[in-house]
Amino acid sequence: MPLRVENHIFPENITEALEWRIGKLYDNIVEEKGNDKVIEEIKPIFDDIFIHFNNKVIEYCADQFIKSELDFSGPGVGGLGRKTDEVPRLANYLNKQFRAMSEVDLMDQRIRLLYMILTGYLHMAHIGTINGIQVENIVHGPQLLDAWISTIYTPKDLMIKQIYSFFSNYPPELSQFNLPLSSSNLVLDSLLKMFYGDMSREVSYFQYIHKIRLSGIFGKDKLPHMLEYYFHGGRYLRFMEIIDPKFREETRLAAISSTAGVRS
Repeated sequence: MPLRVENHIFPENITEALEWRIGKLYDNIVEEKGNDKVIEEIKPIFDDIFIHFNNKVIEYCADQFIKSELDFSGPGVGGLGRKTDEVPRLANYLNKQFRAMSEVDLMDQRIRLLYMILTGYLHMAHIGTINGIQVENIVHGPQLLDAWISTIYTPKDLMIKQIYSFFSNYPPELSQFNLPLSSSNLVLDSLLKMFYGDMSREVSYFQYIHKIRLSGIFGKDKLPHMLEYYFHGGRYLRFMEIIDPKFREETRLAAISSTAGVRS
């Protein structure tokens, strides 16, 4: 059963969180299309993703990263995956607000970040699954975490290059940029909209409940930019999970040597 705290209902574990994200995706598509015909087409894809979900490994990676992001008492601005302080960890950037949170509010923040990561994870998982790619390589939690965190804050151009390189090994008709199913672009767009909805609610939460002011260049704040990394991080988590060990290590080293590699 889900964990119930006051008026909050939290998923009991990451498997249930993933199931809720998939359910939310279905609801959004039905609302947008006005019928469930698309769901009949994509359900086998997401059933396959769910059945083969490596819950213990992914939960380990997500928990370690989120724990770092929600650390409001540790020294320094950065967190896992950074070499510079350009993108601070969330709880340091909003330190005053996090220090004032209750245990329930902190749990709520943990789930919000997890949902953003899982939405990105599903985005990449959908691309991989329709290309016939499953998680066939055995990878342990610490091993995947070490490889994954090096990619989260890496320049996007580098990761796009690595992703292109990986998918180029598959037939053109199965390319992620020439998707074989008519519903695929709808699914990917819907997942992206889910993330932006999550991001908008997170920004509004801090803006109206915790009274932060949007500031910065052209009146914009760092917060939306920071939150985007959780979605991209989820995409890279799935990518690093499905690629072979040799290419995973190559990607990790390329990320570390980039200008935004892992903090030592």
